[in-house]
Amino acid sequence: MTRRGLTLLEVVLATALLALAVAGVASAMSSITRPSAQPSVEVHTLASMIDDVLQNPSRHAFDASAIAKSGRGSLELDGITIGVTLKTRSGRGAWMEFAHGGQRIARWVSVPEERP
Repeated sequence: MTRRGLTLLEVVLATALLALAVAGVASAMSSITRPSAQPSVEVHTLASMIDDVLQNPSRHAFDASAIAKSGRGSLELDGITIGVTLKTRSGRGAWMEFAHGGQRIARWVSVPEERP
Protein backbone atom coordinates (compact mmCIF):
# COMPACT_ATOMS: atom_id res chain seq x y z
CA MET A 1 0.00 0.00 0.00
CA THR A 2 1.50 3.28 -1.08
CA ARG A 3 0.25 6.78 -0.55
CA ARG A 4 0.44 9.76 -2.84
CA GLY A 5 1.22 13.34 -1.83
CA LEU A 6 2.34 14.93 1.41
CA THR A 7 0.49 15.40 4.64
CA LEU A 8 -0.16 18.86 6.00
CA LEU A 9 2.43 18.30 8.74
CA GLU A 10 5.10 17.39 6.19
CA VAL A 11 4.33 20.52 4.14
CA VAL A 12 4.52 22.76 7.23
CA LEU A 13 7.81 21.19 8.36
CA ALA A 14 9.34 21.48 4.89
CA THR A 15 8.30 25.16 4.68
CA ALA A 16 9.75 25.88 8.13
CA LEU A 17 13.07 24.22 7.24
CA LEU A 18 13.24 26.16 4.00
CA ALA A 19 12.57 29.44 5.84
CA LEU A 20 15.29 28.67 8.40
CA ALA A 21 17.76 27.89 5.62
CA VAL A 22 16.99 31.14 3.80
CA ALA A 23 17.31 33.16 7.04
CA GLY A 24 20.62 31.45 7.83
CA VAL A 25 22.05 32.26 4.40
CA ALA A 26 20.88 35.88 4.66
CA SER A 27 22.41 36.22 8.11
CA ALA A 28 25.69 34.72 6.95
CA MET A 29 25.82 37.01 3.92
CA SER A 30 25.13 40.14 5.96
CA SER A 31 27.83 39.27 8.48
CA ILE A 32 30.29 38.66 5.65
CA THR A 33 29.50 41.91 3.83
CA ARG A 34 29.13 44.18 6.88
CA PRO A 35 32.86 44.83 7.52
CA SER A 36 33.44 46.02 3.96
CA ALA A 37 30.73 48.64 4.37
CA GLN A 38 32.67 50.33 7.18
CA PRO A 39 36.43 50.30 6.61
CA SER A 40 38.51 49.45 9.63
CA VAL A 41 40.54 52.27 11.14
CA GLU A 42 43.44 52.05 13.55
CA VAL A 43 43.05 53.95 16.80
CA HIS A 44 45.89 56.39 15.97
CA THR A 45 44.36 57.16 12.58
CA LEU A 46 40.95 57.63 14.17
CA ALA A 47 42.42 59.99 16.77
CA SER A 48 44.16 62.10 14.12
CA MET A 49 40.95 62.24 12.05
CA ILE A 50 39.00 63.47 15.09
CA ASP A 51 41.68 66.02 15.94
CA ASP A 52 41.52 67.35 12.37
CA VAL A 53 37.73 67.70 12.66
CA LEU A 54 38.03 69.56 15.95
CA GLN A 55 40.64 71.93 14.50
CA ASN A 56 38.49 72.62 11.40
CA PRO A 57 34.86 71.97 12.41
CA SER A 58 33.30 74.05 9.62
CA ARG A 59 35.22 72.16 6.91
CA HIS A 60 33.79 68.87 8.19
CA ALA A 61 30.30 70.24 9.01
CA PHE A 62 30.74 69.36 12.68
CA ASP A 63 28.28 71.19 14.94
CA ALA A 64 29.36 70.73 18.56
CA SER A 65 26.47 72.78 19.93
CA ALA A 66 23.89 70.54 18.19
CA ILE A 67 25.49 67.46 19.71
CA ALA A 68 25.66 69.17 23.11
CA LYS A 69 21.90 69.87 22.88
CA SER A 70 20.80 66.42 21.73
CA GLY A 71 23.46 64.36 23.50
CA ARG A 72 24.20 62.28 20.39
CA GLY A 73 25.24 62.67 16.82
CA SER A 74 27.36 61.20 14.07
CA LEU A 75 30.16 62.29 11.85
CA GLU A 76 30.93 61.05 8.33
CA LEU A 77 34.62 61.00 7.39
CA ASP A 78 36.03 59.24 4.33
CA GLY A 79 33.14 56.75 4.23
CA ILE A 80 33.39 56.04 7.95
CA THR A 81 30.57 56.77 10.37
CA ILE A 82 31.81 57.92 13.76
CA GLY A 83 29.30 58.07 16.60
CA VAL A 84 29.55 61.10 18.89
CA THR A 85 28.14 61.09 22.42
CA LEU A 86 28.08 63.93 24.93
CA LYS A 87 29.57 62.76 28.22
CA THR A 88 29.78 65.93 30.35
CA ARG A 89 28.96 69.56 29.65
CA SER A 90 30.66 72.34 31.58
CA GLY A 91 30.71 76.03 30.72
CA ARG A 92 32.04 76.64 27.23
CA GLY A 93 33.08 73.07 26.60
CA ALA A 94 32.12 69.45 26.83
CA TRP A 95 33.67 66.02 26.99
CA MET A 96 32.54 64.10 23.93
CA GLU A 97 33.20 60.50 23.08
CA PHE A 98 33.89 59.54 19.47
CA ALA A 99 33.34 55.84 18.72
CA HIS A 100 33.94 53.62 15.72
CA GLY A 101 34.34 49.85 15.51
CA GLY A 102 34.67 49.30 19.24
CA GLN A 103 37.26 52.07 19.60
CA ARG A 104 36.39 55.04 21.79
CA ILE A 105 38.23 58.34 21.99
CA ALA A 106 37.25 61.16 24.35
CA ARG A 107 38.08 64.79 23.60
CA TRP A 108 37.38 68.13 25.26
CA VAL A 109 35.40 70.11 22.69
CA SER A 110 34.78 73.83 22.71
CA VAL A 111 31.03 74.48 22.53
CA PRO A 112 29.84 77.98 21.69
CA GLU A 113 27.47 79.47 24.24
CA GLU A 114 23.84 79.83 23.25
CA ARG A 115 22.50 83.34 22.92
CA PRO A 116 18.90 83.99 23.86
